[in-house]
Amino acid sequence: MLKNFHILYKTTNKVSNKIYVGIHSTDNFFDGYLGSGTLIKKAIKEYGRSNFSREVIDTFSSRDLLIEAETRYVTQEFIDSDSNYNVCIGGSGAPGLTPMKGKIHTEHSKAKMSYAHADKKLSITHKANIKQSMSKLLYKTPKGHFLNSRDAGKANNCGHSTIQNRCKNKNNSDFKSEHIIIIFRG
Repeated sequence: MLKNFHILYKTTNKVSNKIYVGIHSTDNFFDGYLGSGTLIKKAIKEYGRSNFSREVIDTFSSRDLLIEAETRYVTQEFIDSDSNYNVCIGGSGAPGLTPMKGKIHTEHSKAKMSYAHADKKLSITHKANIKQSMSKLLYKTPKGHFLNSRDAGKANNCGHSTIQNRCKNKNNSDFKSEHIIIIFRG
């Protein structure tokens, strides 16, 4: 559904003077939208909606032009400042646009994102999914332990699929596989 208004706006906390710059596409120009970023939503909850004001920086004829403008305003230098609630560089709301591709978040950005998500409660399923995504299958064979079936196969003079099948066979005590958590420290 196409929206009539594409707004680049600035929301200001009247108490702390911290700002949030964001984009909003809507049919109602005066809908009172203040932002959906994690930190701005936290601040609105803490200070109350009445302690925030929204100022329109600019309007655009299309969502694409709006997103492009956001990338010029909400830069890495901008989000590294403590004067705002933004945690990600602008343009991240665009389908197919990956403004962080090939870039690394600064420590300050990471700290802001960590704080933004600190009080979120994760479901048991979500925690299990995170653990699974961080795990690696370890193949235990008579010739050693391996992080992939190809290396295990080479060491045991057989193919990788043979290793996988032997590890799946519960009656085979010489070959096992189990998920382990790999922790990378930088």
